[in-house]
Amino acid sequence: MAHNIDDFLEGLSDHAWDTLLAVSNDLQDSASPGRIESLDKFLGQLRNEIDGVNRRRDAIGQKVADIDALIPAIDACLRECPDALDVSLFRHLLLGQRAIWKGEIEELRPEGKLRKKYDTERKRDLLVNLRATVIELNARLAAAPRGGAARVASPAKAEGVGK
Repeated sequence: MAHNIDDFLEGLSDHAWDTLLAVSNDLQDSASPGRIESLDKFLGQLRNEIDGVNRRRDAIGQKVADIDALIPAIDACLRECPDALDVSLFRHLLLGQRAIWKGEIEELRPEGKLRKKYDTERKRDLLVNLRATVIELNARLAAAPRGGAARVASPAKAEGVGK
């Protein structure tokens, strides 16, 4: 029974050892520094897009707030002069535009981008942890009695040296 990774490695059959090396190499390729850097760049782009959408929503929200602030004054005017058709028309036009802007705000929700950002952050974090694990695993494989440098992927490759 393996109590730690070293015991596990010592108990592997030749076939399992070769399979572990293949898996380690596959993981090493998947968690390359270039892949992690690519995800970092993509996250930066997503953050910029989300910030842009939020700025646009805030700007439209301020327009809605301005109309909301003006409506009480218009209502007061209409209470004093209920026959002021031009003021009444102006009020209805403002409320119509307000409804359009509120609809735009609703449509501009960056929910899809936020989900994509969350998923990409999780993937990036997983790859960073996977990379550290693979580097450690390769070091252990190289130090294992049957391992040796000839059978194990280069720890320098796992660390991104020479790239």
